[in-house]
Amino acid sequence: MRKRRLAGVMVAAAAIGTFTTCSDNGAGPGGGVSLAGTSYTFVSGIFAGFPATGTGSLAFTDTTFTANIHITFPIDSALVLAGGYGTKGDSIYLRPASPPDTIPGTYAVRGAQRDTLQLNLAFAGSALVTIWRKL
Repeated sequence: MRKRRLAGVMVAAAAIGTFTTCSDNGAGPGGGVSLAGTSYTFVSGIFAGFPATGTGSLAFTDTTFTANIHITFPIDSALVLAGGYGTKGDSIYLRPASPPDTIPGTYAVRGAQRDTLQLNLAFAGSALVTIWRKL
């Protein structure tokens, strides 16, 4: 059952595909943190409550992002996400090409060097939490 539930979350994440832009991009937690022009490497994740390990990259422009993640545990799989994003405060919004209309989440840039990004997304009845380190 655990593997089936996790597989469902990963299939939903992989199905996200292409996004369109939301408004108010660039304002984030801690007084206007901008994600634009930043690249990250995957550190860890939690999918549907299960810890996950793997490798991956995440990059932002002013209005788009790309993410490539290879999960090695608990289920070997690949996630490829790309499209537009928007932020407002500590909220981030992804807009898929098909329902649901918006995938909401939160993000935070942390650490003394402001080099750690925590990204929390809620979709398909599950949570996806990822930690990224700035390159």
